[in-house]
Amino acid sequence: MIALSLNNLAQALREAGIRQAFTPDVSRLTVELWRQIVTGNPVLPEQVEQIAEDHGISREVAYSIIQKMCERDAKGHILGIAGLSQKKHPHRG
Repeated sequence: MIALSLNNLAQALREAGIRQAFTPDVSRLTVELWRQIVTGNPVLPEQVEQIAEDHGISREVAYSIIQKMCERDAKGHILGIAGLSQKKHPHRG
């Protein structure tokens, strides 16, 4: 059995053309959005831009996260991301 370190595994995935979904920037922005969402108030896209700027995250990455990972209302306000949501879902306890 060959034991691979996480770095070796990540390198092997990159070489195979598989991109890492949770880069350090994505992880930092996700954590910051969780912190905002847990307050119970929708997060405005402008707030995401400010969070991204404060953490040195590009607008491109921020917009990609909003588009791909965030649960939004009709006005585009962010209500949830990666398992945390302000919406009432049937499975919510």
